[in-house]
Amino acid sequence: MKLKDVVKPLRALAPENTAESWDNVGLQVGNNRDEINKVLLTLDVTEEVIEEASKKKCELVISHHPIIFKPLKNLDSSNLVPRILQRAIKAEVAIYSAHTNLDLAEGGVNYALARALGIENNKSKGLVPLGYKEFFKAVIYVPPEAVSDVTKVLWDGGAGQIGNYDHCLYEIEGRGQFRPLEGTDPYKGTRGEDTKISEKRLETIVSFKDYPSLIEKVKKVHPYEEPVIDIFPLQYPKRSNYMGAVYALETPTTLDTLKESWGKKAIFLGDAKKSIRKLALLGGSGSMGLEYAVKNRVDLYVTGELDYHELILLKEEGISVLLLGHGASEAPVLEVLKELLPVESEISQTPYLTTF
Repeated sequence: MKLKDVVKPLRALAPENTAESWDNVGLQVGNNRDEINKVLLTLDVTEEVIEEASKKKCELVISHHPIIFKPLKNLDSSNLVPRILQRAIKAEVAIYSAHTNLDLAEGGVNYALARALGIENNKSKGLVPLGYKEFFKAVIYVPPEAVSDVTKVLWDGGAGQIGNYDHCLYEIEGRGQFRPLEGTDPYKGTRGEDTKISEKRLETIVSFKDYPSLIEKVKKVHPYEEPVIDIFPLQYPKRSNYMGAVYALETPTTLDTLKESWGKKAIFLGDAKKSIRKLALLGGSGSMGLEYAVKNRVDLYVTGELDYHELILLKEEGISVLLLGHGASEAPVLEVLKELLPVESEISQTPYLTTF
């Protein structure tokens, strides 16, 4: 199966264009046309992970944390990241990463953590608001012979994504009219004469963030000197983005019940006998969710790691804390991805770094 088809369900769950602007997600090494038979899932791409992938004949590694995060100035293999990249290329192992887009996904990191704790079926709402994603409708008039070129650019640029559906498009056939003036070089028609031609009206959805650069790319493949492209702001959909979640438990739980569901090492601070009716969770670093855990007056904050002064703040607010370790709190999402992917996949046995 082609790599692009292997990661298609992952891209539907966590579209790359939903990642934070500072992040670097998507295909890091390889080619979307590579043939993939087996996938290795990991939190981090290390030399050991690439070696494991090679031994297990996995042509693709899917990681949560991107291996290429900061800009590279060279591929000097005396440095770690270039050395890992060179190993992957030599071993013909592709690398794909889903990071903050997977953190934000409704079925992503925080859903997986809730499932691991046995609370995923309780009523929840977002924890950390990150604004909302606005969309525009793009209407593009295209001669029939150029439709495939234009739609390819649209799909490659993330247009046409509505929930778990992509390539969403409405197409109408009609007749366009124009008159080329002096100094023009028309694709069809004659200067000074009215021209009527068959055209397709293409309507699709594009995010506010993507549309300026995407429209410029459309213009490059559009055969007209002056393509007609209309952009309309949409009231719907306007999707709010949240990191983490707050759960209101239908049946109060206890620390012992949560620790039993978790089944791994954890650190607890607070009143162990307190009934837990509302909890907040945020996989990885919990710093950004701190004030929202306090505002929601939760009984317990479950996260990967916090610093000393943040723990003091929660103690003063009367909120208990369950620290699972940064890597450990994100690891459950690998099981979700394993269930999602359409080819054989397994979770790396290379130990990940967990910090509190």
